[in-house]
Amino acid sequence: DAIIFNVTKKFQFKNFTTSISLENIGLILNSYSSKDETSPYKFQLGIQDLFFYKDFNFGYDLMFNNLVRYPVHIFSLSKNFNEYFKFRVSNSSNYKKLNIYNNYKDYLYGLSIGFTIYTEKNKMIDLGFMNLGPSGYVYGITVNI
Repeated sequence: DAIIFNVTKKFQFKNFTTSISLENIGLILNSYSSKDETSPYKFQLGIQDLFFYKDFNFGYDLMFNNLVRYPVHIFSLSKNFNEYFKFRVSNSSNYKKLNIYNNYKDYLYGLSIGFTIYTEKNKMIDLGFMNLGPSGYVYGITVNI
């Protein structure tokens, strides 16, 4: 059992959006072990929706997590093809330690792609894939109804 808080603040500017968030801040009330535990908090700064060429949006996030002792850099690129379909691709420095082949495959670790399908009634389906190198792939499906 735990009490956890998330705080996010977005700032909208003329040509881009910035955000700052503090996530998973809290107190563990009932631990699974006798060891003192803390919640794995995360601090994130982000810049989104930077337009740079024909409706492509660029984003950058800098993330600090107390379980990973180095900053994580996330670069993203997205394109809205129309009001019903959005495509995204991103890469994260979090997976650079998975490098084992010393060839082009090492640059694909942390690469993720995804797309979102919107409906006319503010409903959406989101599908994403991420390459974890030797560990395989992960995927996620989100349905917002």
